[in-house]
Amino acid sequence: MATARRSEEPDRPETDLESSQDESSESERSYGCESFFITREEYHDVLMHCNAMQLNPSLRRCIPDLVHEKFEMLHATIYNWTYTWTRCDSMSDLSRADKQAIVASLDGYCVQEDWDTIHALLPPATQEHMGPVLAETMLWQYICNKFIDTPFWFVDGKISPTDANGDPQFHQRLQYFYDRFRKSDALNAAWWKSITVTEANARSIIDKPSTELSKDTNARRPIILKDLTEELLERQVFQLLLSPLEDEAEITRRNSALQALLESAADFIIYTEGGMFGNSNVDRLPDLPAFHYDSETMTPHSHHFTSYWRTPRFAPLAGGRVLIVTRPSLSYTDMRSYGPRYKIPHHRVFKAEVFVERKRPRTRQASRTGSVGGAAKAVETTTERPTKRPGRRGAKSGGSKKRKVPLGEQLPPLRESFWRQ
Repeated sequence: MATARRSEEPDRPETDLESSQDESSESERSYGCESFFITREEYHDVLMHCNAMQLNPSLRRCIPDLVHEKFEMLHATIYNWTYTWTRCDSMSDLSRADKQAIVASLDGYCVQEDWDTIHALLPPATQEHMGPVLAETMLWQYICNKFIDTPFWFVDGKISPTDANGDPQFHQRLQYFYDRFRKSDALNAAWWKSITVTEANARSIIDKPSTELSKDTNARRPIILKDLTEELLERQVFQLLLSPLEDEAEITRRNSALQALLESAADFIIYTEGGMFGNSNVDRLPDLPAFHYDSETMTPHSHHFTSYWRTPRFAPLAGGRVLIVTRPSLSYTDMRSYGPRYKIPHHRVFKAEVFVERKRPRTRQASRTGSVGGAAKAVETTTERPTKRPGRRGAKSGGSKKRKVPLGEQLPPLRESFWRQ
């Protein structure tokens, strides 16, 4: 089979430098910007790699767009679970000790200050829905700690076929080895990690474990995920955020939904860690000290209601301090490309979602209108633009300033959008 496949591959051609230069220059004039140019030597390497991908699952790379889509689905699932099963209120009835215990448990995701101080700086929607927001933060913290920071969480650590229990701490020992490997050779460490994750969780075309190693791993994973679900539900700080339930059927539904959420997170992260062939980087609160609107690592939470005009009442303060990171940023570096061995540029899977100190309204604007300065500013801007345009155009063309201007010209310019590029 290998001989037949090898016979189908093109022979590596022998070309001189002058002919390859002439052909490459001709290709640049013939093909559009969506094509990329390779030499015959590179084409041979690409074809060899494609054949290897068909034969060896460990060389199959994930699709970055699909990775982004999967994590957006996970983000929506977490959002729905928190608003369904947690307390949707300000949680002002909690004792001071309980409030500070929740803040302390979110170290690295929330500023370590007094609850009331943090609460006063958050947007109004967040102040009235502290339960879902803190539960969302706690879930992302748990997922990152259990699945991304320790990508070998599924390894059993057995030393022989007769070893029934294995070593529960083996994945931590393997993680320490990987950390040292990454410091000495980041590119090969990323490759080794992805192959290890892929081979241990390999599945066939019909989505069944395809090797003895993957069969053992896939049989072990549901047990681990059930234990992780129970561990999270037993945390006192997490229980403080949950809605009180008396019906056993409702409790079972809640716990099953949480376990399904963690199973989805594990599947998505295994697909990413096994197919990205890169080293993961998680940006938490220490990596995000101040907020900037043009940041490539963070975006404001939806409760800020940040619009095009950045309404001062709820919008984050530019350069303001980040208070809570509900979802950290995930990116990958040291990724090896197909064919020739060189790196792929840094790739960010998703940005961090953060709460920032609110932008304070201007007192001058508020005194004029008797309301919020940001709303007045937005009204002034939208009403002034259409009146200025006809005056300039009329003076330029020599016509009357009072001439009627088509409605389309009175509208503000269209915003930049992905669909309008």
